[in-house]
Amino acid sequence: MNSPICTTAFWHFSCDLYALSGVQDALLCAQNQDAKNVNILLLLRYLETLHLQLEQQQLDTLKQCAQEFDRLLLAPHRVIRFPFQSRLFIPSCVFNRTRIAA
Repeated sequence: MNSPICTTAFWHFSCDLYALSGVQDALLCAQNQDAKNVNILLLLRYLETLHLQLEQQQLDTLKQCAQEFDRLLLAPHRVIRFPFQSRLFIPSCVFNRTRIAA
């Protein structure tokens, strides 16, 4: 049986969703204030459009892998990037916070 998940379709879905008004702010707030993983949030939304869902164990494993990736690669990059970004971008969540649960 072929998997209904297509990496190219997921990529396009994620880019299209991220480009919608307010989505970037909401996702970055979830990341920065609630320690959520943007990629996991996008994946969960994509799976929802396919009427699929992860089992709790699968989600826990995915979160664990993402946390390790974030710790090793993304966190050091964000430490360098954030001071510059914060001068240029004030997310709307500072004023009207949108919560995303995962």
